[in-house]
Amino acid sequence: MIGALREGLMDPGVFGVFVDAFTEEWNHLAAEQPGHQAQRRGELERVERQLDKLVDALADGAPVSAVKDRMVA
Repeated sequence: MIGALREGLMDPGVFGVFVDAFTEEWNHLAAEQPGHQAQRRGELERVERQLDKLVDALADGAPVSAVKDRMVA
């Protein structure tokens, strides 16, 4: 089994197909990356704003039970 894989993977034609498919997928993922980073950055900023509001509410004396109910929801 391993011998067959070793021989099959060493075939230049098979290896060329692998390299082409790998390169295509790599380029596809690389092209998507900037959009995903921007999306994650936006989500992080939104969560940070929510946390700031939560801390402010607690510092201003908001009842912990109300905050807890909101977090559960």
